[in-house]
Amino acid sequence: MDGRIARSVLDTRKMAPGTGVALFRDAAQVLYEFQPLDSRSPAHLCFDAYQVGDVVVDSFWASGANAYERSRSRIGRDQHDCLVLQLLLDGHWSRRDGACEATVGDLVILDMAQPQSMIGSDRGTLHLWLPRRLVASRLRSVDEHNMRVISGSSPLARLFSSHLHLLYKELGSMTEAEAQAALSIALDLAAATIDGVKPEYSAAMASALVEQIRQYIDTCIADPALSAQSIATHFGISRRKLYYLFEPSGGLAGYIQGKRLHLVRAALSDPGQRRETVADIATRHGFIHYRSFSRAFERQFGISPRAMRTLALSGEPRTTNCGDVRLAWAAWLNDLQ
Repeated sequence: MDGRIARSVLDTRKMAPGTGVALFRDAAQVLYEFQPLDSRSPAHLCFDAYQVGDVVVDSFWASGANAYERSRSRIGRDQHDCLVLQLLLDGHWSRRDGACEATVGDLVILDMAQPQSMIGSDRGTLHLWLPRRLVASRLRSVDEHNMRVISGSSPLARLFSSHLHLLYKELGSMTEAEAQAALSIALDLAAATIDGVKPEYSAAMASALVEQIRQYIDTCIADPALSAQSIATHFGISRRKLYYLFEPSGGLAGYIQGKRLHLVRAALSDPGQRRETVADIATRHGFIHYRSFSRAFERQFGISPRAMRTLALSGEPRTTNCGDVRLAWAAWLNDLQ
């Protein structure tokens, strides 16, 4: 590929009406149940995407008013676990229940592990697709932003938007190393925009300590004996200081439980582990009491662990027919885990 960034382009405007509409529906249904809401015919789609490592950046435009539904059953089948930052360039976006809406310049956050019901009208956007594992450590609470709208008038949103515009414009001429460096800046700007300005709790030293503790937790995550006391003892700090350090991440207990629940979710979706019971998988990941685990799992994902396993192992396959290079982006999204 002569060192160029991977690219996928789809534009239905010059296609025969039937072909264009079919491709539009196929593209939308990779992630959503799709329904046109007006009589304009045909609806059209323009999509231009770049893949840089584990991240996808794309420009998207769709004509007409269209409804997009992402149900719990679809989440259970496809298992996508990304946060999508959607910058509205044209048209209008709203939640289908009318709870909030976005206009040009606003930033919409979509959590692909949570249900969505929304409407886009003559919508042009830039998207930044980020696997949860890349942003979880940068945010106070990564699970609380689905379908949230951030005003484009805020200084941080304007700064992030400018960077995303420039990044998308230059990706075609960048090397992989240059693109990775630019994306690192985009990640930091995105986190600052989502969370707002964070108070500094102990500058660089505390930040480095938190990262070391996170790595230790990741290593010991399946150990039922992992606790605030064991972590504090290992690092020679008080439990009070440990709790303080993890306040920006939603608390120590929440951080550990969230890590464990996502590991269980992945295991339940793995055909190679289908002979193992849900209870055994939960125990193996540090959950001693099944009922408490099941309640926590359902609170986190909106579906019981048994139902999640059933959907993941017997529902639609995650692979998508992407023989057409124009739909290569759909295959990329399957890899953003």
